[in-house]
Amino acid sequence: ACATRRPGEQSAAAPGAPDASVATPRPLSLWDIVGFGVLAGLNLLALLWFGWLIFERRQRARSAQDTQEPPLAEALAQYQSTLEKAATALATR
Repeated sequence: ACATRRPGEQSAAAPGAPDASVATPRPLSLWDIVGFGVLAGLNLLALLWFGWLIFERRQRARSAQDTQEPPLAEALAQYQSTLEKAATALATR
């Protein structure tokens, strides 16, 4: 059976000896640091790539919008031509 200790109670090991119930983490090796650096670099590349895609798509949409006639100007031109037709129709009566 696994004996549980109460807080403040000493372990059965000799005083001053490392406690076997607490796992000590191993220090980071060079390969750990290199691996984290590679992962961070890949994440940065992915973020830059997605940012570039979004920027490019917005630029394309903006340039396509600039080449088209704005809907407001088109509506105003149509309204003006309708007014001119109505004015000529009234003038010919």
